[in-house]
Amino acid sequence: MVASRRTTSLCSEIGASATVWSAQACSTTVRVWLKTLQKFIKHSIEEGFPIQILVVSLLYPVPLNEVRGVFVDDHVRLLKELGHEVRVVNPLPRMPRYAEARRSTMRGVSKAPRRWVHDEVPTLVPRFFALPDHPYPRLTISSVSRRWKWVEKQLGEWRPDIVICHTLWPVAHLAQRLAEQWTCPLVGVVHGFDFDVGLEMKGVGSAIQSSAVVCDALVCASQRLADIAASWPTPPQRVETIPCVTEIHREWRRPVRPMK
Repeated sequence: MVASRRTTSLCSEIGASATVWSAQACSTTVRVWLKTLQKFIKHSIEEGFPIQILVVSLLYPVPLNEVRGVFVDDHVRLLKELGHEVRVVNPLPRMPRYAEARRSTMRGVSKAPRRWVHDEVPTLVPRFFALPDHPYPRLTISSVSRRWKWVEKQLGEWRPDIVICHTLWPVAHLAQRLAEQWTCPLVGVVHGFDFDVGLEMKGVGSAIQSSAVVCDALVCASQRLADIAASWPTPPQRVETIPCVTEIHREWRRPVRPMK
């Protein structure tokens, strides 16, 4: 396994991961997450009873790009600092190295190892097939969903009490399959792309909505996103709003250009 040397603390780190954490914001995030998770766990986690959590996310640091998916990285470290045991599954598309130039979040993806350790967190990287802009979403869904057997084999006897899925498309299909296999709750987390862009994509929008609805709870990074989910004819069972405290400066925002 490859091991990360990053050892910074969640609530004390300022700037290294382009994240601004205030004491009040961090405390609020902790309280809301504890309240959300407690609804599905028999143990009293507020009293310090540790639980096992599996985080599934398309965005997460890789050895050659450790600032990738910093908001998920921050959440994982937050859960660890609360005393819980966390493991990460970071499904990535199979891709040639030149395709990394398409967007900054793809840098380092092509050479990411299948197993590595980031900040003492065991991380699995199953690969799935996907074409740019997802012209065949069913093919992508089928490919990522089938990786559940590989993930289960790699985890051995370890089983989570709850599965948290950051970014729904397309990895929520894998998270859902794992949660069903282990009969544990599934919490989905929407940061913006899934609703702001994904819902407008042909074939992808219906898949995202379906993934959101099957979650035992859907956590949105803003009230606007939560209102979108609540407005559907069949909304998710529970919708929570936990404001995102990752500051994205305007000068860093870049349009997504189609791949030539």
